[in-house]
Amino acid sequence: MVDPNTSSLLTPEEAAARLRISERTLRKLRQQGALPYVSFGLRKTFYRPRDIESFIEQSVKCQPGARIQLPTTARNDRPVFDIEELRKERDERRNANGR
Repeated sequence: MVDPNTSSLLTPEEAAARLRISERTLRKLRQQGALPYVSFGLRKTFYRPRDIESFIEQSVKCQPGARIQLPTTARNDRPVFDIEELRKERDERRNANGR
């Protein structure tokens, strides 16, 4: 009888492919405790698909639809200008001067 909990386990190769990382990086994530795994004996390591999906969700840095707050100053504390606004002001000055 096949256990439904183990029939869908992913091999390290499959898990790495799903995450689009190397097997070496996958192994490092496992060793760091960042990615849960299932082990049978010393050399049989597998990953549950739900753990891979959960890892992906936890790794998202910006949620879809989230608004990004842009800095108001550059790193050297100079103001950041809106180029479109500057172009609009330039065009208005040109039109006012008859160009």
